[in-house]
Amino acid sequence: MRVHLVALLCLLPLAACATRRADPPVISAVPPKPGPAAPTEPNRMPSTGPNLTLTGEQPQPLWPGSTAKIHCEGIAIKTLAGAGDAHPGGNGVSMTLVVEGGAAPLRRMVSLRPPGHTSRSHAWFDDTRVTLLDVEDPYERGARTLLRVERVTDRARPGPTTAVRVTRGQGFDLDDDVRVEFLGNSTKEISRGERPPLMVAVRYLVPGEQPDAGEFNVGSEDRPQSWRWRDYRFTITDHAYDEWMQLAIDRLELAATP
Repeated sequence: MRVHLVALLCLLPLAACATRRADPPVISAVPPKPGPAAPTEPNRMPSTGPNLTLTGEQPQPLWPGSTAKIHCEGIAIKTLAGAGDAHPGGNGVSMTLVVEGGAAPLRRMVSLRPPGHTSRSHAWFDDTRVTLLDVEDPYERGARTLLRVERVTDRARPGPTTAVRVTRGQGFDLDDDVRVEFLGNSTKEISRGERPPLMVAVRYLVPGEQPDAGEFNVGSEDRPQSWRWRDYRFTITDHAYDEWMQLAIDRLELAATP
């Protein structure tokens, strides 16, 4: 009997240890803060906040000292249906950004939609990119539209230059589903002793926009023959007149306006 009692007393601490190991872990009652939601277009979202705020449809200078003015029209809220966890539903906002100060007003549609739905958060006005960040109080007449305004610089982005060969009447694709068509070459009358400049006619096809055609004077062959469109720089490295071009294409950096 004494032997059994001693054995029982020795087993009690082991049982206690086993009981302690079986206790469930303590879980905090406060859930962790969720991380930031991934943007719909991570390669298009700016790295910092707004530098221009529009109130209602009142025009504002595009940047301090600019003669061009910008305002928004037709702020619209639309409820979008969900399609599973990857495409949740929610409200989307769209509007038209209008820039005046040139020969005719320039109008561009922009939108912000829930993750999983396609947004068109930025618009180009010549060499200026305007990005829609948020709309505060969108149901009010004095809704505040938060924008980020950036201009193209002369600095090329880090990374390799893209090489493209294109023949007249054909095209090639850029990023953002943009297509460029080479329409042909021409020249213009010059004075005696001048080098003839090369004219390049192209057309840009951008989803959701009207085709944008233009002709660029890229100068004579005694200097780099290049032209710019938005944040792209095209440099002719070789060509046969009105037949084909070999191009080196760089993306240029953007700088926020004051």
